[in-house]
Amino acid sequence: MLLFFLTSLFIPTSMVRLPVAQPMAINEAINLNQVQQFPKSLGIELTAKSALVMDADSGKIVFQKNIDQSLPIASLTKLMTALVFLNTNPDWQKIAVYSTQDNVSVQNQPSGLDPSQIAFRDGEQIKISDLFTAALVKSANNAINTLVRQTQFCCGNSFVGQMNKIAQSLNMKQTSFTESTGLSSENVSTARDLSQLILAIKDKKEIVDALNHKTYTFHTVLNKQSIIHRVNNTNKLLDSFLQTKIAKTGYLNEAGYCYAGLVSYQKNNFVVIILGANSEKDRQQEVKGLTVWAAENH
Repeated sequence: MLLFFLTSLFIPTSMVRLPVAQPMAINEAINLNQVQQFPKSLGIELTAKSALVMDADSGKIVFQKNIDQSLPIASLTKLMTALVFLNTNPDWQKIAVYSTQDNVSVQNQPSGLDPSQIAFRDGEQIKISDLFTAALVKSANNAINTLVRQTQFCCGNSFVGQMNKIAQSLNMKQTSFTESTGLSSENVSTARDLSQLILAIKDKKEIVDALNHKTYTFHTVLNKQSIIHRVNNTNKLLDSFLQTKIAKTGYLNEAGYCYAGLVSYQKNNFVVIILGANSEKDRQQEVKGLTVWAAENH
């Protein structure tokens, strides 16, 4: 819960002001050196287990809470999956054929979680560019499985091995992947590590473009019949006063509500990471609150 409250996703920037503490308030979510540097800042209390705000231009961390704590990251995993897939230099016009083997069974998921999927049918033909975009927009686990099957690594541990290899190359020292969707709580990382992943993909046009679709409509073919699919973005902050450049959400019972993104506010570019927020509403408010706090105090 924030010590200040942003009442709506549509609050205009001119109306957003942080209160000044009289006297100064210090809480465990604020580093002491930050309080000393900005003595009039009230600061923010978070439900998130871990959080980070980084100036994307300088690389300076301007807010941190437990940023080296290793935690499950849920569908934030898909950011690394997309990066590995991109590194295979895919043929975007190639046609992938959906298979029921790509379905995700609810029974096999933790706590009976209903996984996000697209209602593809066995044998449905999907252009790779559409599959890639739809998988990221909807965070669709079955679409991710189909996408991974198209690579030279197929769908075995080799693709996951590439995910871990790239993590190491990005100095993501406390990050480990066991599968490519994020449905496993054994996919873990830290806020600090995830900030490096966001910086690594911020210039990857295909990923950035996909993540910025509020909705995405595409056609597939099954038995020579055209099928229309429409998917909606899981990131509701696309409709907020923040300018979202990159954003991916995630949720598992074990992970809580997670967020990793690059946002712009008042001519500042910030990498914002949230891990383990209590609810979807808390996640949204804490991303907004941290961004405003950083812009006002950075």
